[in-house]
Amino acid sequence: MSDDNLAEIRDEKAKKIQHPKGKLTAYERLNLLLDEGSFSEIDQHVTSKENPDGEAVVTGTGTIHGRPVFVFSEDFSVMGGSLGEVVARKILKVMDHALEARAPIIGIKDSGGARIQEVSLLCMAMLKFLKKMLKLLGKFHKYLLWLVLLLVEQFIAQH
Repeated sequence: MSDDNLAEIRDEKAKKIQHPKGKLTAYERLNLLLDEGSFSEIDQHVTSKENPDGEAVVTGTGTIHGRPVFVFSEDFSVMGGSLGEVVARKILKVMDHALEARAPIIGIKDSGGARIQEVSLLCMAMLKFLKKMLKLLGKFHKYLLWLVLLLVEQFIAQH
């Protein structure tokens, strides 16, 4: 099965959950954000025991007006988009790519929160995430890195 077919299957499952709520899927959000046909997924095959068909975040690269960007979009259709160890590792990896390329990173948040069952592993992942965020923000002026978090209605409604 090709990578495109895997993404299509995952997106079709997500549509059944998101569309009745009037929400877009993670893939649909990225396709609206990025230049047409420019999205290339990173770590599509990274899964967990709980989610063998894919984890609660889609990560990748693409362009906006021809300029390269790195992206992640949380997928609420998988465990409420919750942050677990595998999700955190995928986000950290795409942040590393952005730092290395000196390119902006855009994160689209659509999550119910963190996975309490993974609390011990998640604490370490969150520390790494925060350290990476500080590194990105610290290099903002020097390398013109941009960090944008788009908060979707689910996240905003809970806070």
